Amino acid sequence: MTIAFACPTCSKPFRVPDDMAGRRSQCPACRTSLMVPGGNGAIAPQPAMAPAPMAAPMPYAADGSVATPRRRLNLSKKMLVIVGVAVLSFGFLAVAVGGGLWYFVFSASGPGDEIKYLPNNCQLIGAVRVEQLIASDAYKDIKGALPDREKDWEKDFEKEMGVPVSSIQHVMFGGTLGAGAPDFVMVIRTNKDITASDIIANRKNASFKEDKVGNYTVHEGFSDAFCLPEKRIVVLAKSKESLKKILERDKKPELSEGLRNAMKHADFSKTVAIAVNFKDIKNKLEEFVPGGKRTLDDVDLDDIEGVALEAKVGKDIAVTNVALCKDEKSAEDVRKLADGMLVIYKKIKSVPGSKEFREILDTWQASVSKSKVSGTMTVKTELVVKMMKAAQEKSKGTVTTGGPVVQP
Repeated sequence: MTIAFACPTCSKPFRVPDDMAGRRSQCPACRTSLMVPGGNGAIAPQPAMAPAPMAAPMPYAADGSVATPRRRLNLSKKMLVIVGVAVLSFGFLAVAVGGGLWYFVFSASGPGDEIKYLPNNCQLIGAVRVEQLIASDAYKDIKGALPDREKDWEKDFEKEMGVPVSSIQHVMFGGTLGAGAPDFVMVIRTNKDITASDIIANRKNASFKEDKVGNYTVHEGFSDAFCLPEKRIVVLAKSKESLKKILERDKKPELSEGLRNAMKHADFSKTVAIAVNFKDIKNKLEEFVPGGKRTLDDVDLDDIEGVALEAKVGKDIAVTNVALCKDEKSAEDVRKLADGMLVIYKKIKSVPGSKEFREILDTWQASVSKSKVSGTMTVKTELVVKMMKAAQEKSKGTVTTGGPVVQP
């Protein structure tokens, strides 16, 4: 007998033996802590811990051999792949500093013309300067510390997206958050000419049919669709219908005032930059924050209206957070919340690399200017590498049974 269920965060399906009912597990795709349904001996949920910057532990088949199933990613997950190693190194810090408020994850530098291919009413807009990322020492060092099965993530990306990472100049992504069917779009600017035939040839396991939307040719696959609306631009969406709306609009998207304000505080010339209309998504955050509603009940989310996150990746990683609050008092409360979360996370000793984690947190500095809270942090690459290696050592004793990770 088996138990079939899906991860509550990323919807990855699992089928596990019924003797796992009620056991605490971890989704290998998104690393959400979860409970296998069924059974009377279910373990009570534990307080959320800061996730370690590592890939999911190596799964093992029932016969003890290494299981390497091909993982199909939905489009919203695919977009996050391109952030790659940069997010491994600083994304978890955003969770720690904000207690989950910056879980995800335009100024004068501007987003570029690619913004015209994003959907209307985005709740977040982000960009990754891929050439800048891959050329950085931090990327090379962190990639070298990845488990062997993750070192070829660039090849996996090419198979999934059809565009070689080495051909990408930068990527912009935007859309809505939440469970169900979020509307996400990725816009890739390449550093050399690429054709639809090139993309289809790289995606050997996918088939596409052509359709016309005005003067544009849309290639529709089973789980996504793409279009090359201009030279060296590839637009990928979850469906032909989503692309059709964008192409027929043929102008910049309509964006909320909250997102536009957040965009003013995100420097898109940096390696990674994300702007979020926080006020618009606060009711959906419990779907993403570790601990869900239990974590957010003690936080007045109405105080925060927008969030911006950016990271400059070089030898090390310089991270900047900005929270836009409704007034000066709210900003001061948010700063105190961040400082309080730092105290809590610095006491964590049970996760791999906790010593290095605390050293990174020691670099956090926050300030308040009217209704804005600004925070900076320097992520030393050598500390991230040590944390990753410690996490990998820890994972060697982790057992899986054809699905989620189970701690014995």
